[in-house]
Amino acid sequence: MIRLLALLLAAAPVQRVVLVDETVRVPPRSAKGVTAVLQQERAVIEVSCRLVEGDEVLVVVLPPPGAGARRVVYMDPSKPRDHPYRYLAAAPGEYQIVVDNKGDSPAQAVLKVTLAFGVPGAAEPLTLPPRRRSVVLGLSLLFLAAVGWVSARRILPLFRRPPPPGLPPLS
Repeated sequence: MIRLLALLLAAAPVQRVVLVDETVRVPPRSAKGVTAVLQQERAVIEVSCRLVEGDEVLVVVLPPPGAGARRVVYMDPSKPRDHPYRYLAAAPGEYQIVVDNKGDSPAQAVLKVTLAFGVPGAAEPLTLPPRRRSVVLGLSLLFLAAVGWVSARRILPLFRRPPPPGLPPLS
């Protein structure tokens, strides 16, 4: 049954909608943005950017204010990637994709923003904050030590008693 469900999920169609596929001109020390509005369904925002002119440009994906965890993602288009950056938009709202020119000269970048709906395995793995991570690690090690101590208290006496009569010695 589970295999059938996995097969059906793998065969589900992925719908892609291209929001922007154009050259963006950004004046010096300025920014231009695109808004991706998600009404109900979670989607993956795929952003690819190729720098044509200029030197200090960042692409930032800003989630809506009420989207839970606030994450800001930076892309540096001067370092080309062979695949787009993928951002999981789990909550509905307005997501901003901003091209920010930090340089003193005008910049030109080819920006492509795509929304992908129905992507299997779209959930990104989340990491815990460092303090919580250390607490979880400490509690896990404490639990492992407790299990080892209880197991040793039950098993060690079995090794200390003499073997029952009639059994050949181990050698």
